[in-house]
This record gives sequence, C-alpha cells and structure tokens, in this order.
Amino acid sequence: LRDFNISELNLKKGFYEVAINQSFQYEYSSLDNLDENLHEYVQLGHKYLVGKITEEDTKEFAHICDPTENEMEDNEIINPLDVTILNILRDDNDLQKKIFKITPYKKSINDYDALRIEAETTNVQRVKNYYNLRSFPFDKQTLKYTIVNNNYDLTKRLINAQSFTYETLYNFVKNDDIPGWEKKSFNIKKFFYRNTTDPENIARDGIQIEIELERKHGYYIFKVIFPIVLILTVCWSVVWINPKEIEARLTITIVCLLSLIAYNFVIDEELPKLEYLTVMDWIVLTSYVYATIPNFLSIYSFANRSSML
Repeated sequence: LRDFNISELNLKKGFYEVAINQSFQYEYSSLDNLDENLHEYVQLGHKYLVGKITEEDTKEFAHICDPTENEMEDNEIINPLDVTILNILRDDNDLQKKIFKITPYKKSINDYDALRIEAETTNVQRVKNYYNLRSFPFDKQTLKYTIVNNNYDLTKRLINAQSFTYETLYNFVKNDDIPGWEKKSFNIKKFFYRNTTDPENIARDGIQIEIELERKHGYYIFKVIFPIVLILTVCWSVVWINPKEIEARLTITIVCLLSLIAYNFVIDEELPKLEYLTVMDWIVLTSYVYATIPNFLSIYSFANRSSML
C-alpha cells in the first residue's frame, strides 16, 4: 500500500469505500548471486536498460522502462496485478489508473543484480464488510481488506507486505479523518484462500489487512441518552401532581412516551434492520417501560381516589 483512505463507512448497507494506491512488484535475481546464474529477465535488463551515455564514459546508468499494459501482454511479461480483491462490490474503472515500471539493478550501480517489474494502481473501491452492532453505540468495528493470488498456488507464489505498507497504514491510523470514529490499530496477517468453484481446489496465498475502529460515543451520550433521562425525569414528575388532575398527568406521560418513540426512529435511520438488540435498543426499550409506569400510576391513583370519595 502507498495510500489508503476511507471515504465512506456505511454500516446500514454493510460496506466501506476506500481510495487506495497499491504497488505490486516482482523482483528477479539469482539464487547464488553469481553473474552466470542471473535470471533471464535480469540479463535482458542489463543488456537493454543499462548503458553508458557515450563509449568514453566509465560510469553506467540504468534506464527505467514504463510499458503500457498492452505491451506487457504482447511481450508475455508476467503482470504483478494478477491478484483478486475479495468482497469487492464496486471497482470504478473510470477512476482507475495503472502505471507499469521495469527497473534494472546492477552491481556496478546498485551493489546487486536484479530486475524489478512493478505495477501501481490508483482506484476507488467499495468493499463489503461485516459489522457487529450488538454494542452500539459503544462498539468497535474491524475493516478487512483481503488480497489473494490468481492462478498460482502458495508453493509457487507468495504475497508479502513491504515496509512502505506498514508506514502507509501507520500514517492512516495516526490521522483522525473518519467522522464519528477513532482509529485504534491495524494488523497485517497471512491469508490462505481456496475457491470452492475451482476444480483443482488449490490453496492460494494472500494477505489480509485489518483496521480496528472504535465509535466516538460522546454524541450518543449527550444527544440521545442524556435527553432520554431528562424525558423520563419529566415523565415521573407527574407523581407530584394532584391525582384528581388526571388530564394533566396523562398529557405529560403520553407526550414523554411519544418523544421517546421519536428518538427510536432517529436511531433506526443509522442502523440496518437487525435480528438482535443493540445496547441502544435495550436503553430505549427500558425507557419505554419506565415511561409507561407513571401513566398507569396516574390512572390507578385517580381511580382509587374516586372510589374513596
């Protein structure tokens, strides 16, 4: 990863959007570091991409080649972009940019012999993600971004995160740029994937990036929970009203109950229809019960007073 920025986090529809810049690289060298055993690609790179400005020069220079994707295919050069991003819902091709580079390395210039083939992409992607909302609004969520190999099993090709990937994620976590969320940490771990539709059922290597977020719950405490407590306080204030004032009592309790129901609709706008209750659901349901009790107490005290008279 060279750049990673979350542009949208949608818990209701179960996805997040990310503006991402990635660089995939192959580096060819030799197993024993002897010139006669250099990889064929390295020899070609030295032959065509390393040279001198004039014949009299003693110092060589390396030329970086930037082929197009079609030229990569025409020359049968293995494309480093031969990977799959799992759980992609939308990959905007109109916004996608691809840059290919072929860079030679030679002992006389770089202290080692190699040839690097690099493919860099910039894009905006929508990725499906599972959110556990049981603790809402005091919840933590994990965003997962998974990359796996195509066409190669894990005995032939592995994906490894380079140092700049860790630096990119460190800078991403350090910045507070997702409204309502605090970035806590990130983790990069190996991921082995089997495609159930693949007749060979080969295991492919990959990596999974996990980013842990924690919701900033101050908004819900001061703008939802605290007002609910105030509404309940107003609702229970009817116990100080004379029982014969049944209309005044019921007006206060019913208005408070309707206010609580209105708060429930506001909260539901942010969440999907869940088969389980969140912490906020329990708070609201409990407030319904405590708002209903004064209503029955008012009716009971009025009826009891009437019977005594």
